[in-house]
Amino acid sequence: MRRHLLQTVEVLSDLPNVMGEYQMQEDFYISVKNVKGEWLKIKSIGPPINTPLNEGAQSISFDSQYLFFTGCNRDDGVGRCDIYFSQKLGEKWDVPQNIGKPINSLEWGESALYGF
Repeated sequence: MRRHLLQTVEVLSDLPNVMGEYQMQEDFYISVKNVKGEWLKIKSIGPPINTPLNEGAQSISFDSQYLFFTGCNRDDGVGRCDIYFSQKLGEKWDVPQNIGKPINSLEWGESALYGF
């Protein structure tokens, strides 16, 4: 198991209080271990990652500084669902950027589930 996963757990969920109105809406949630080794209450990762649109299939880099995920139906999208990335700046995530072509295409099938 990778070290960052021992301290942080990223969760994809369609909990009732997600930000969007779409039927297939999913958002990211996170839990971290405190200094006593206890898991803290799960909480939404919030904006700018979570939006009223659908986000899913997340992967985080080994150093926990980059988040890759699939975002659907966004204005800057190449296709219906594209791969996006965000860099962690302190305790917050930067505005996600579309990876663009040729990784993203007009076809369905993009997924950010990769090992780093």
